[in-house]
Formats: sequence, structure tokens, C-alpha cells
Amino acid sequence: MQKLLKGWVLLTALVSSQLMASTVFDVEVVIVARQDASNETWPPRPLPDGKTNPLLLDAINAQCPPPCAAVPQTIVGSVPDAGTDDDSQLPRLLRPDELKLNDAASRLTGLPGGRVLLHTGWRLAPKQPRYATPMAVEAGRDLGSYVLSQPVAENTAVDVSAAPAEPQAGEAPVDATVMPAMVPELAGQIQVALDHYLLVDMALDLKTVQGDGQPLLVKTLRQKRRLKSGEWHYFDNPAMGVLMQIRPVR
Repeated sequence: MQKLLKGWVLLTALVSSQLMASTVFDVEVVIVARQDASNETWPPRPLPDGKTNPLLLDAINAQCPPPCAAVPQTIVGSVPDAGTDDDSQLPRLLRPDELKLNDAASRLTGLPGGRVLLHTGWRLAPKQPRYATPMAVEAGRDLGSYVLSQPVAENTAVDVSAAPAEPQAGEAPVDATVMPAMVPELAGQIQVALDHYLLVDMALDLKTVQGDGQPLLVKTLRQKRRLKSGEWHYFDNPAMGVLMQIRPVR
């Protein structure tokens, strides 16, 4: 028994030392919506309200300025100028040639009702969980013509109404120059941290419109997991899935 314990301690130390030797990692994610035929429900769970990194959201706004009907499926960084170090400031978005899950993303569309919402990635130097800033994530169609009061369990009615086209009596006229805020189909955050092991903390909400006059539903994905670098990892619930790979860079 003591030999087994010693072997386990040595193996744990070896894995930890290999992770700690790598201080920069590429995080690649593919988020897919799929047909949900289950009756599973989740209790109301608002998204965390702490600080997030807006890197991905800034890229989305640059690639698809408001009004944006849908977030582009693939969000990548730009190719740096010759002779420049694009790793001087991390995190940064992965470039097109740095994405490695293109074939897997295509296969995920083979799921029943499979639809890729987002394929992206970023390079970062992970910190310990208490210091790691999550990456803010948005994807999918703009549901801004609906008003959602708060996150609710699936199959629970929500206050949803179409935005009025004309001001009501006594109301100030709507400023046509002010773009309405986008209400993305999917929103949330993904935190990647390093503390002996790679740790992922994922909080995503997928909003679905059931049809004219039907309630807007929110389906939540909240998962924390310890990961091994280089491997494929899949997070899911009946309504969506997230394929993730974290690769050591140096």
C-alpha cells in the first residue's frame, strides 16, 4: 500500500511539474447548440457578476458592429506585422492558423439539430483561480427584439415582449441614433486557471425562443473541471455542448 501511495505522489508531482514548466497555453473552444428533446429543467442561476476580460467581445464588436443580427461563428485575432511579437500582451485571440479544431467543429454539426454558435480561442498565461479573470463570451443570434426579465428554469414562463415600434402616449420619442444593445443567444464566461492542475470554470446561458407568443427559456451550463493539457474535453447539457482543448505553448 505504501508503494502505491509513493507511486501516486511521484506521478502527481511529475504531472504538476510538467504543467508548471509550461506557463503559456492556447485555449480553443467550440460551442454548439443542439436539439433538446428532454424535459430537464434547471433552477434559476444568474451569471457571476465579477470582472471579466472583454477581449472576445471587443473582437465581436469590431467584426460585426451594431446592429449585428448574429455573432460570426468564428472569431479570431489578426496576423501580426512582420518582426513584431504578438505575445507581448496576453491574453490575445488565436489567429486562424492557430485553430486546431476545425474538423471537430464540422463534425459537431452532425448532432441532432447541431449548430455551431462559436469557434474561437485565446492564448494566455494562466494565474491561480483567485487571480484569474474569466473571458466574457457571447455567441449566436441577436434576440434583442425580446425583453428578458431574469434567468429562469427551463420551461418556466418569462416576461417576454416585443419592443414597441412607436412611443406610447406621454413617452419621449425614441432616439433613432441610439443602437439597442444586443441580446445574444448565448452569453457567459469561461475561466482558465492554473494551480498544480489546469482548472476550468464555465458559466454559460443559452436563450431559446419557442415560437410566437411562447416564453423565452434560459438553459444553463455551470461546470468546473480539472483538465489535462492537450486532451479534448467536452462539457454539455441537453441543449448545448462545449468542446475545449488547452495546449501548452511554452
